Amino acid sequence: MSYFNDAFLVLKDIMINKKYLSPALSSVKTNNRNMVTQLVYGVLENNIKLNYIISQFVKKIDDIQLQIILNIGTYSLTELTNVPNYAIVNECVNVCKKNKLFKYTGLVNACLKKVAQNNYALPENNENPHNLSILYSKPIWFIRKLIKRFGIEQTKKIIINSKSNNTIRINQNLIMAQEFKNLLLKNNVKHEDTILNNVLIVDEKDIKNIDNSLYTHQSLGSVLIVDCFSNDNPSTILDCCASPGGKAIYMEEKFNCTVVACDIHQHRVELIKKYANRLKAKNIVATLQDSTITNSNFINKFDKILCDVPCSGSGTFISKPDIFLDMQEDFSELNNIQLHILNNCCKYLKNNGELIYSTCSILEEENDNIIKKFLNENKEFYVEKVALPIKSYTTQFGTTMLPNISGTEGFFVTKLRRK
Repeated sequence: MSYFNDAFLVLKDIMINKKYLSPALSSVKTNNRNMVTQLVYGVLENNIKLNYIISQFVKKIDDIQLQIILNIGTYSLTELTNVPNYAIVNECVNVCKKNKLFKYTGLVNACLKKVAQNNYALPENNENPHNLSILYSKPIWFIRKLIKRFGIEQTKKIIINSKSNNTIRINQNLIMAQEFKNLLLKNNVKHEDTILNNVLIVDEKDIKNIDNSLYTHQSLGSVLIVDCFSNDNPSTILDCCASPGGKAIYMEEKFNCTVVACDIHQHRVELIKKYANRLKAKNIVATLQDSTITNSNFINKFDKILCDVPCSGSGTFISKPDIFLDMQEDFSELNNIQLHILNNCCKYLKNNGELIYSTCSILEEENDNIIKKFLNENKEFYVEKVALPIKSYTTQFGTTMLPNISGTEGFFVTKLRRK
């Protein structure tokens, strides 16, 4: 069962070498990739709970490698039903040996045998933030922020992990939606419709043989953010934080106009270009630009602007279970960048133009608080109501998509119009 060691190496890459989840998993060259993925996601999604269980048998762990091995074993013992307990314990001991961590073999063996015997306890009262943090493996500061904003019952519904659907957006520059669905049926690719005709739920492994210029992997929430723009005829659009380019390319398709797609790093500008080439989007101008620094050539130039600003990503915990590993409670530095980008890029908007501010966060300090400060400093702007075709949580200045009511991950969006 080499997948235990493969999972250890992937988690080591994520938790020690600070790699992102997807590229870390892509390095796995094994027939057991599905099992590796299950173990990696399981450990990341249940990290806090697993640590709590282990702490009942091992008081202090100074080596992250040891913590990873114990977490893999504890997750497997508590969640896997198709592998015998003795085999799990043995495999985790073997991981120690394969990685020259011989000094931990006895501890791993003893600790996991106790876990296998259910000699541990979990909190029973899930109304307490500390207990919720353990039971649902979310940072306690995150739980407290959600309770303060949404209340205890709504918070529990938000944080209970639900399935993250793999959605694709049809490239209607090249193929109409019904024609694409017919193509899927012809190739025996099952799909489910969503509320949008151009977004489908598919199994990633089933669609690999379909020409990838005809579709792109894009979340429903991401597409809905672009759909918040008015359906008029703009001549120029700015996406000020565009990489990897999904929203910019969809705007080019939707409005059939030039989209200037900016990023602060050259390698990410190249990603936008590569993305646009794959989908044959001809009106994307990928540009190296720091959106906190004024570009005099952009002033009063754009009919629409998308400020999908850097954020904590706190709304994406379903698809990105590693999101909380290094996230801190203090967002003041990030908030300064968000407000700075908004204050700067609003100068680029034409009179009566519209600007959408969005994040993949459900935290108030990255969303409504930023808009409130912006409006206080920019009296020529006002909020225009956003109408989504799904249920969402209406806030003072915008709307928040939530996993439990919207069928998406967590996104915030507000529309600002210049007088």
